[in-house]
Amino acid sequence: MYKRQANITGVALEQGLWEPGTPFNFYTIFGYQPLPVGSLPYEIDKAYTGRRMWRAYTTLNPALDIGPDDGHNPLHQLNFSYPAAADGKVEREAVMELLGDHYEGTQYDLTRGAAAGPFGDPNRVDMGLREAGVTGGFERAIGSYRTTYTQICELRPLPDFHGGILWYGHGTGDAAVHTPLFVAQLLVADRFGLPASYYYGSQYQFSADSAWRPFAFVDNWLRLGYKQMLPVVHEEQAKLRAEAAALVELSLIHI
Repeated sequence: MYKRQANITGVALEQGLWEPGTPFNFYTIFGYQPLPVGSLPYEIDKAYTGRRMWRAYTTLNPALDIGPDDGHNPLHQLNFSYPAAADGKVEREAVMELLGDHYEGTQYDLTRGAAAGPFGDPNRVDMGLREAGVTGGFERAIGSYRTTYTQICELRPLPDFHGGILWYGHGTGDAAVHTPLFVAQLLVADRFGLPASYYYGSQYQFSADSAWRPFAFVDNWLRLGYKQMLPVVHEEQAKLRAEAAALVELSLIHI
């Protein structure tokens, strides 16, 4: 749940954003003003976030009554609940998979179609100013080539030192291997207890000492033959995820 001020309705009333007796929808009341309704930018913008939310919500709970065209802005939106209820326990591996999702298996699947090329590349690179005369746009999936890192916060009913884990993944979600970082590491004086390789990395200068670089390398090579290479990447991912999970469980012995 999100924290809010106790007088949040009073603020909305004072600013003329809400009338007593009408539904109090935080997003509709305080959300940004969208582009002109009916315009092409508006039609693209309404799915920019909403479709990714639809994918995440319905993956975790297929029974939710949310459609892919339910945009997420004040004038065109389904009232997405916060938080949405999953239809069961959500395993961390499911979230890891979701972070690399490209709408596979849906009508918006970015690994299909002419733009995906012969090897199913889901990445759609922006053309910048050259797009000025182009109408329409590509889907913005949860997984994106622009992703520098992903993270998952896991809270467990244990002492603070071990109860909080940040699973940190370098690079894009589909090729990342998430590393468990304990809250306890933040209390270690030497670089918060993290390897030196986690403290620097640049997109402009190569360094073999940066942990980010190997994942960036895999990200780039995947584009040469995405559908053929991805199963190999996923096989290695599964092994390393299992090793990380085993190390986390092993740490419980020392609590």
